[in-house]
Amino acid sequence: DEAKAMSVSWESREKQLIRFEITANQLDSGTLLDAGCGLGGLADYLKEKKPEISYFGIDIFTPFIAHCHAKGLRTRTENLFKLSEAYDYIVALGTFNLNGGIENGIKHLLPLCRKKLIVNALHSTYKKSDKLLTSDPEKITQSLIEWANDERILPSSFYEKSDIIYDKRLPIDFFLVISK
Repeated sequence: DEAKAMSVSWESREKQLIRFEITANQLDSGTLLDAGCGLGGLADYLKEKKPEISYFGIDIFTPFIAHCHAKGLRTRTENLFKLSEAYDYIVALGTFNLNGGIENGIKHLLPLCRKKLIVNALHSTYKKSDKLLTSDPEKITQSLIEWANDERILPSSFYEKSDIIYDKRLPIDFFLVISK
């Protein structure tokens, strides 16, 4: 399990499970898209902890999807920017740490999300690795508020419906949770 966590650029299996726990605490029943599903670790976690969630995953890395299919998971190879179906929940856990584009990703996924969009990323104060990208959640939130107002995507209560979650067990991470 540790090797699987490392293969998808998680620091450790323990930290990966903490991310899954924080995410699961945001969910009720419904459909969930895991954007950047990797080897399907979140699906395995939710199967045990939140069986009422109907899971679907996408990833751009075909070998990861092949691994998920071998486990019987509903997944497909797809770029999240090409996605057009709606889901109750959309989660992107660490997805933007490798590829960037967090604001554009959120702007694309938010209209497809019926209940909550949950994004986990590394905080901009973290500078340990050259290969991992970081983000400033406060700047992202402000930018999204301006975008939502300009595009009339969300009501003016957007800020009240978004939370930035920090957890002391993950000192370099943050979760941006946008409720609709």
